[in-house]
Amino acid sequence: MLYTRYRNKKLEVIYMTETMGQIIKRLRKEHNLTQEELAEQLNIS
Repeated sequence: MLYTRYRNKKLEVIYMTETMGQIIKRLRKEHNLTQEELAEQLNIS
C-alpha cells in the first residue's frame, strides 16, 4: 500500500507493508482481544 502526505512542506511517499486490516489484526492479537471483544470496545455490533 502506498500513500502520500505533506510534512514540513515536502511531499512524502510512504510504502506500507501491511494493509489496514492486517494492522488491526496484529494489534488486536497483541492485546489478546477477539474480534467480538474489540467490536464491543468500539461499540460496534
